[in-house]
Amino acid sequence: MNSRTFLALVISAIIVISLVVTVIVLHGLVRTSAPASPVTVTAIEFASRDNVCGSNGRGASGYTSTTMNSYAETYWMTNTNHYTCVVNAVTALTSGFVVASANIPLSINPGGTEALLFTITSPHEVYTGTLAIDLE
Repeated sequence: MNSRTFLALVISAIIVISLVVTVIVLHGLVRTSAPASPVTVTAIEFASRDNVCGSNGRGASGYTSTTMNSYAETYWMTNTNHYTCVVNAVTALTSGFVVASANIPLSINPGGTEALLFTITSPHEVYTGTLAIDLE
């Protein structure tokens, strides 16, 4: 066997071994990646230390999602106060949930109604229950 033939065999063997290793690694990644698990929020409950816009005790419908997924919520807030109120912060109080974005500051005139838009990121694990949101 001459050196060219030997070199061609070595290169072919390296290519075949590389392809086999790639297939094995990709198969392992597919098998070990965990499927998304259910997240069921039965209701959204709003709370506020200063009762911003009269929000204490108000709530919204729940939703179903999966772990580490984002859910966009539109909540129509009515200001029951006799003065203009401003929502400056929207925070998830329920462990594992994160408010990723919100259209704050949101100013609402007395007796007025405005849409509070916020996006929630679900926790890493299965969850069923109420989602508590703090408005300040």
